[in-house]
Amino acid sequence: MLLEELSEEKQKIWYRERVAFRDVIVRRSGNAPSNHALCLTTKALQSLLIQGPVNVDLSGVEWMQVCDGVEFLKDIKLFVHNCPHAACAYAGYVKGYTTTQDAERDDEIATLMKGCLAEASEGIRAEFHPTLEQLEMVGCSMKAKEEEVERISRVAENPVRKLGRHDRLTGAAMYCLKHGIEPVNIAKAIAYGLAYDNREDPNAVRMQEMIAEKGIRPAAARILGISEEEKLMNMVMEEYDRLK
Repeated sequence: MLLEELSEEKQKIWYRERVAFRDVIVRRSGNAPSNHALCLTTKALQSLLIQGPVNVDLSGVEWMQVCDGVEFLKDIKLFVHNCPHAACAYAGYVKGYTTTQDAERDDEIATLMKGCLAEASEGIRAEFHPTLEQLEMVGCSMKAKEEEVERISRVAENPVRKLGRHDRLTGAAMYCLKHGIEPVNIAKAIAYGLAYDNREDPNAVRMQEMIAEKGIRPAAARILGISEEEKLMNMVMEEYDRLK
């Protein structure tokens, strides 16, 4: 599309030789009151991971780090970092918190997050065999000097996607079960996710309508992308019944 906008052949030659699109993992916190808000606050905590090769020398540039295997690292990040993050948001919402910072101070939620991280990490190591360095690269253990307030509604939004078969919670849980690891904490986090009924989130509203229409088990099977007979489904339903 960009090449089509260049009218002269010499411009196209320059573009092909000098410009490259590269995949990037942005490790930062970001927040806004809604998807349509004009005010966005964000804080970089770690450098951008940029897929090499690049056409310029970035060795002297702060916050940019050229590396290989970014696509693989994104998959790892989704399960290792986003799994406990989502657990915090969904459990925090059910318990009445509005920010992840407040939710993380809840001892029960902190324990849930720690358990989700341990289970997801074990499952991902068994499936993908990442190195310790790769796991550390996609983690986000650094804290900003001034904590960025993060709204639960942003982290939890679109539960239909985030609870899906290949996403942060169900995906991690299925890798665990594949390798004989019991994802008890992740199953609990999924149950919290199914209880997410924020009326300002169209996807949450749609999910709750589906649950009301079909019943929790058939609806959950469709949302999670697994069969009603899966072991994970039984684990999730047990936790969901406990919540209700």
